[in-house]
Amino acid sequence: MRFGQTFVLKTAKGKLAAGVALILFGVIAVLAAPTTGDRLLCALVPLAGAAFVALGIRQDRADKRAYRGSEEKGAK
Repeated sequence: MRFGQTFVLKTAKGKLAAGVALILFGVIAVLAAPTTGDRLLCALVPLAGAAFVALGIRQDRADKRAYRGSEEKGAK
């Protein structure tokens, strides 16, 4: 993947992977932060990761629902 490509975030797997990576990096940043203010600022990174994970799960469920619907229509 070349630098700057963002089409990975269009898939559910990509959102889940990016979310997990952000959560891991964010937790490490929070643990390494020296002051409370820095910890609060670094806590935004895992929060963004959790949002990506939630969006990925939501998109995955919608994709599965659409696939099941198209499969049922094709069988008739």
